[in-house]
Amino acid sequence: MTVYVALVRGINVGKSTSVSMEQLVQAVERAGGTEISTILRSGNVVFTAGEEPSGAELESALERESGVRARVLVLSGEAFSAVAQSNPLAQDASDGSRLFVTFLSEPIRDYKTPDAAELAPERLTVGKGAVYQWFPDGSQKTKVSKAFWAQFAGFLTSRNANTVVKILARIRETAEKT
Repeated sequence: MTVYVALVRGINVGKSTSVSMEQLVQAVERAGGTEISTILRSGNVVFTAGEEPSGAELESALERESGVRARVLVLSGEAFSAVAQSNPLAQDASDGSRLFVTFLSEPIRDYKTPDAAELAPERLTVGKGAVYQWFPDGSQKTKVSKAFWAQFAGFLTSRNANTVVKILARIRETAEKT
C-alpha cells in the first residue's frame, strides 16, 4: 500500500462548498482509499491505496457524497514530501501562516515570474510542481497579479507552511502503520 495525499480545492469556504469530514472520508473510501485521515477542515486527506486514484475519481466520489463539485489533486506521500522539502523560502520565513506552497496540477512549462523588486518584501519562487511564496505582510496584500497565475495549465491549490507540516506528520504516521 502506498501513502497518498489528496488536496481538495475550495471546500468549506462558504455554505455552498460545505463538506463534512465524514463525507470527505466516505468519498476517499469510495475511490478505494484506506487508513484515511483528514487534516483541518480545508480539504487535506492522507490515505493509503493499492493504486493511485485519479483526481477525477475523487472529484466524482466527493460530488456523490456531498453534492459539492471541487477539484482534487492527488500526490503520493513521497511526491508531496519532495515538494515540501524543496521549499527554498522555508529558511527565511518566520511565520508558517505567511509562507505558502501552491501545488500545480500540471507540469510547469514556460512562465514569467514577476520582478522581485516590484514584489518586495514579498518573495516568490517557482519550483518543480509548486510555487513558493513568502508574504511578510500577509497573503491578502499580495502584489502577484492574476495574470501570473493564468500562465499555469490545470488548476492550483495552496496550503500554508503550518498545514504542510501537519500533512507531512500525518504522512509519516500513516506510513509507519502500513
